[in-house]
Amino acid sequence: MKRKAFVVVILAVLAISKMFAGPFGIEFGMNENEVLKVSTLDEKGKNGFVWIKPDKKSSLLSLYAVIIAPSTGVFEIRAIGNTIYTSSYGDEIRDEYAKVKNMITKNYGDPTSEYDYLKSGSIWDETRDWMKGIQKNERVYKSYWIKDKGASLPDNMDSISLTIRTFTDDENKAYIVLTYQSSSWDKGNSELSESENVF
Repeated sequence: MKRKAFVVVILAVLAISKMFAGPFGIEFGMNENEVLKVSTLDEKGKNGFVWIKPDKKSSLLSLYAVIIAPSTGVFEIRAIGNTIYTSSYGDEIRDEYAKVKNMITKNYGDPTSEYDYLKSGSIWDETRDWMKGIQKNERVYKSYWIKDKGASLPDNMDSISLTIRTFTDDENKAYIVLTYQSSSWDKGNSELSESENVF
């Protein structure tokens, strides 16, 4: 009887662990070998940047990456959305942004901060200039889920951010960028910065 009860407890713990698995099946703190058990290596970059193809994907996203420090493990997860051909008014990419935002909201609640404004002094102030403002980095369109501001995030997750970017040579080709940062982000970033210091 005790053995059966023990098995039930173990299965319950495993079910809960699966329920709260990290984004795309990636957990903060994983080392590279652990990451590659739940994904396929795409390409290694510099400063701990590793492009992967996770087993758990979204049709709204096309590229995935983790940033890994030797001791800290994964401390940042990034995903890049599909390329969206959009009008100069930005309607199509904002629709795509809303889809991703809604999916995040289902898991973590409403954003704690949202920004939609044109920087002071920008000349791209007509409605038809919306995408040009994004391309020139003069329009801000972002959502944040920040634990310190009340977001319902897991213990090891500090923040989530969502924003829109464009191709440098074509403001009508855009994509969203989704970033998850762990509570050990400062430690991981500092660790990588030290490893790059060769002076």
